Amino acid sequence: MVIMKKYLVYILLGLPWFQPGAQGQDDTESLSCLDCHESLVLKQVVHAPVTESCDYCHTATGNEHPAEQQKGFTLSESMPDLCYICHDTYNEGNVHAPIEAGECAICHSPHSSSFDHLLVARTDHLCFECHESEIMEKKIIHQPVQQGNCQACHNPHHSSEPSLLIKGRPALCFTCHEKTAQQITEEFIHPPFEDDCMNCHSPHSSEEGQLMDLPGNGLCFECHDDIRESIESSHVIHKVINEDGGCAQCHSAHASSNPKYLLDKPTELCLSCHNKSITTSTRKLSNIRQKLDEDHFVHGAIEFDGCAGCHTAHFSEFPSLLTDAYPEGNYTEGKSERFALCFNCHDQEIIEVEKSTSISNFRNGEINLHFLHIHGVKARSCGTCHDMHGSAYDHLIAEEVVFGNWNMPVIFKVNINGGSCFTGCHNEKKYDRVNAVNNSLKNEQVPLKKIEKYVTINEDMQGDSIPSKKFVASTFNLEFKQLEEEFNHLHIPPIYFNSRKTTMAEGAEGVLRMIIDFLNDHPESKILLEGHADKFSEKVYDHALSKKRADRVKSIILSFGIENDRVEIVGYGISKPATTENNKKGRQLNRRVEVSLLKK
Repeated sequence: MVIMKKYLVYILLGLPWFQPGAQGQDDTESLSCLDCHESLVLKQVVHAPVTESCDYCHTATGNEHPAEQQKGFTLSESMPDLCYICHDTYNEGNVHAPIEAGECAICHSPHSSSFDHLLVARTDHLCFECHESEIMEKKIIHQPVQQGNCQACHNPHHSSEPSLLIKGRPALCFTCHEKTAQQITEEFIHPPFEDDCMNCHSPHSSEEGQLMDLPGNGLCFECHDDIRESIESSHVIHKVINEDGGCAQCHSAHASSNPKYLLDKPTELCLSCHNKSITTSTRKLSNIRQKLDEDHFVHGAIEFDGCAGCHTAHFSEFPSLLTDAYPEGNYTEGKSERFALCFNCHDQEIIEVEKSTSISNFRNGEINLHFLHIHGVKARSCGTCHDMHGSAYDHLIAEEVVFGNWNMPVIFKVNINGGSCFTGCHNEKKYDRVNAVNNSLKNEQVPLKKIEKYVTINEDMQGDSIPSKKFVASTFNLEFKQLEEEFNHLHIPPIYFNSRKTTMAEGAEGVLRMIIDFLNDHPESKILLEGHADKFSEKVYDHALSKKRADRVKSIILSFGIENDRVEIVGYGISKPATTENNKKGRQLNRRVEVSLLKK
């Protein structure tokens, strides 16, 4: 606070404040200072003593005044002591160089000024008389600098802080950046943030957004050079690292309630991006969040360790940022080291022992069916049968798996002692842990007499029967009306579905066999699959779901060699209910796909 000490002396002594002005050295001649020096007080802001008496700062020398080449008056005290008669003393801590040199008049006018605080120029111009103006010539300028308000951060006289800052950092920055200030209370605080904002930011201007010292991840890599070196030498890099935002897409630069300064809990953070299908130049990633939210069974690794149980966040030598070896594609050599990732949790004997009653429940009698699938030079990868994230089926059996450009359907069932699998790879094969099933006896064939009334058999066909997928029809004489009668006579029931799912309910396999047999028996026939949804739980996305159900059935039918143009689909949503009963049974009847015959 400015203390006008000398004015206080006048008040205490009862002396008048106003004096007509300092007089010259000749008592016979009385002049006011302003008679000659009026221009000194014409500006907007006038130094208070000037309005009262020049004698506060000036004293006579005894020389004639005015006179050429001699001074009739001098300062009553040397600088800066003269200023300190009224103003506080600035001589502690770090003192601004002009003040330390006693040169207050470098920045202030002693009489009047057009600027606040009697400054001789506008703040930004005045500061740059001594300081380099380059500090504000970059693309992004700190707002106080842009406004010429250097005093927002600096004390122009002295300070206990370096660079004459009015507060220490980061407290000074928090004066304006209130939201950022709240982060200092988080559990995990980034050391550079806790130490000094200037570790990462420029205080005046920068070529980078948010006044960063370096572009992109370059700033992070100044400290985390180990990660930079690994990224530069790794085969697989997390895509977001090289996108705009880089590290900041996952990490807070300041503080977080999560370890490693993550913006959210690890798995939730991953799912904030993996909440949609992502297509790259080489593959398509499914909507992982939807899968985990909707499927009944979730991979235990995710439940216990989150995504980090199998994936690394930054880089990897293995595909999909996996933490250990795992084969790409559907086939690989059946060696345990090719599946090192899986065997971090699972016992590798599951693919090494051919016969056992204790290693795996997936066995036919004592035949280990994992060994059967993952053995030899062309072994299947785990992903050929399992979904690594979640599934509607137990044991994470996939509803469909990618096989080249084909999404191959899988129908897997379990019972007390075993189960069955029906895929595009093979017809239904059963297994039983107690009484082994001889699947080789089930050579599913269509008797020749079943199709001879509709098909003229080529002469080169021999035997009493032919495989259901391989017979060839050359002539079809059945008119549509007759074909329709044949179709209606079958009374093919609807295929029912689980609530909010594209997974089929019990009994779907038999219906699928009826449809496939009919299409094979009548190669010129075409069908329409009509998908439906129930009103109670699926009204938000009923139309899309009903169409997906129809498409699911179609994909299974096509996997048996039926031509794509022979099967059409449509989704009706909830517009054509089978029943209006709004109960569990009624809703089940409405979740369906119906099949009808199309005219040629």
